[in-house]
Amino acid sequence: MSDELFIKKHSKNKIVYKEPVLIDDNTNLEQYIQQKQKIKFICKNCKKEEINLLQSFLRRKKINFENLFLCKQCSYEKTCLEKYGVKNTDYIKDGGEKRIKIYQKEPIEISYNEDLNKFKKSQKLKFICKQCNNESIQLASTLRKNNTFICSICNLNNTILKKYNVKNIMHVHDFFIKGCKFYCYDNVMFDSSWELAYYIWLKDNNINFEYQPNISFDYEYNNKIHKYKPDFKVNNEIIEIKGDQFIKNGKMVCPYNHDRDELFNEKYKCMLKHNVKILMNKDIKPIIKYIKEKYGKNYLKNFIVNKN
Repeated sequence: MSDELFIKKHSKNKIVYKEPVLIDDNTNLEQYIQQKQKIKFICKNCKKEEINLLQSFLRRKKINFENLFLCKQCSYEKTCLEKYGVKNTDYIKDGGEKRIKIYQKEPIEISYNEDLNKFKKSQKLKFICKQCNNESIQLASTLRKNNTFICSICNLNNTILKKYNVKNIMHVHDFFIKGCKFYCYDNVMFDSSWELAYYIWLKDNNINFEYQPNISFDYEYNNKIHKYKPDFKVNNEIIEIKGDQFIKNGKMVCPYNHDRDELFNEKYKCMLKHNVKILMNKDIKPIIKYIKEKYGKNYLKNFIVNKN
């Protein structure tokens, strides 16, 4: 095992942790007490690897020795079962329902003249962004802090424009290099972790598919012909993978640069015209869960590469 250091920022200081040490019931922990050490162990319940700080691990040992070699999730579920008879406190009327009401409140539609101080901090508010005219939902605390009826995307773009004199942070070379993550798996390049996860899931389930098939559809914007190339062809069905931020009010937008919204929407019309199935967060979420459960939560990160 290499002696690579793990860096964690804490306030203005940098706390340096050594690479996690694998431990079990027979490990003598005294040798690590004076060091800033991370430890890892195999959960006795779900058999998954868990990484923790030695100090946290020792605190748990003092409180409850029985749950010591359980991961956070299994320890939480065991405690809930012993205390309440359920695995999750969301099912408890006195606790769970109250929390659900706080975080799943229906947004209240407001006007620009509304007094924001009359709403609780946790209340979700719905309004039309003054800049892009798209519907936006924010917490009352966020709206009060910003003191403006501008959506989070426009607010971010305005900050970027003011600071870097560009509308898209990816136009700043340093941020582009840091922000763009590409993945290489089976000697194939993927533009996103979602595409890679879907690719692995299709292979694992022996489903007939093509990634980036030799198919393209033409669409017109500003008197120019553009080409749309789909992500997958699965059993003769054309599949496109898109994050929820790309679809707003039944239209496709460019969340990083609203000047391209019309171009993106023409592309979206082209997709609908050719019966392209668009997979979004609710569709990809179970697939990401499958990957994490079968291969580990950080599995996809192993394939991040520099496209250059």
